Amino acid sequence: MKSTFGKDRGYGSQYDRFGSWDSDQRDRLGSVYRNHLITAYDYDRLNQELSNIETYHDQAFSKGFITEKEDRRLGKMEGRLSNDIEKSLKHH
Repeated sequence: MKSTFGKDRGYGSQYDRFGSWDSDQRDRLGSVYRNHLITAYDYDRLNQELSNIETYHDQAFSKGFITEKEDRRLGKMEGRLSNDIEKSLKHH
């Protein structure tokens, strides 16, 4: 039997922590850009990466739940973005 997260919970359920994570990342990117801690090129690139994660999230949750495999992939994508932001801050 396939195990799923969020089964019988709606898309906007409390389980789906993505909304707050997404908002935090948007705020973080905006802040570091406004403070000139990253270049416009990096800002655009990181925003595109975040948009790709949002698209994957929306597709994964479109059936109302997310599988363990999808949840792991989403976690890896989120971690990669966080690492990429940190790398951009260090290189600026």
